[in-house]
Amino acid sequence: MSKLALATRLGAAAAAALLLAGCTAAGGGAASSASPSADPTVSIVAQPDPNHPDPCELLTAADFEEWGGTPEMTDGRFIGSLSGDGRSICRWQPASDELSVPRIQVLLNWEYADIAEQRELSEGIGAKTEDIEIEGASSAYAAYGGRTIAMEVGDYFVQVSYTRPASKAADVKRACAHFATLVASRLA
Repeated sequence: MSKLALATRLGAAAAAALLLAGCTAAGGGAASSASPSADPTVSIVAQPDPNHPDPCELLTAADFEEWGGTPEMTDGRFIGSLSGDGRSICRWQPASDELSVPRIQVLLNWEYADIAEQRELSEGIGAKTEDIEIEGASSAYAAYGGRTIAMEVGDYFVQVSYTRPASKAADVKRACAHFATLVASRLA
């Protein structure tokens, strides 16, 4: 593997790690505290790639209302500071400025869409993973106790992360799988 390909992969892995860890500033609409990559081969983008699905269109306010117990959520917000060539990330969080959770993020990666390689990268940074079934995905695994679902849908590696600290782990895992199934069905 060339140094350029390795550097680009590491940048993608770092963005995935931030996504998995749910690293966002508290408060309504506050920007992520992550700084742009120092690697000049990875560019930060200000809007979704028009040649690929917009991750912010894969979930709706009605999806959150139907789940129950979820506060009123914002429209999806494209996260340009974590998105770049080959990937787009969108986040939803409560509309209330006083709440920062629950929070849902969707990552679409088309440049490094190999789920086996992505799983290896996740496990390499300490994530325990387990195989799961998600309708509409050809392959899927859960990480971080089910708070993140990674899946292969068509030509995309997709991650759906759900953060809700005050909830039972089983409820968070069930919610994340529900949202991942919606995302997979809309990409298929």
